[in-house]
Amino acid sequence: MSRGGSIVEVIISWCVIFILLGTFFGYASKVLEAAREVALKWELHNLRLSYQLYRALNGKPPEKLAELYGFDYHVSIDRFDKTGELLDPFGRPYLYNPARGDIHTSSVKYLKW
Repeated sequence: MSRGGSIVEVIISWCVIFILLGTFFGYASKVLEAAREVALKWELHNLRLSYQLYRALNGKPPEKLAELYGFDYHVSIDRFDKTGELLDPFGRPYLYNPARGDIHTSSVKYLKW
């Protein structure tokens, strides 16, 4: 009776481990995307409410969405690009039209939100 396993047993063990890891990471990426979608919905909702609050208090719309950042207007998004624009949970900038007050994400899958 030998104490060690054969090379076939080792290869089968590694294959099972890699299959389990692949399943886990596939599931984890779906959960992460779902969490980002929920965060995006809340951020869009909060940005739109903050826009209305800013406009009511100042009588004019903000020139940039970054003006809504901070305690005064209850926007707690702290993701900015190099130009100072707010980023969505997917790392893309928000689209903002000051004249109409439209706030959307530039993530293609979620443009209609």
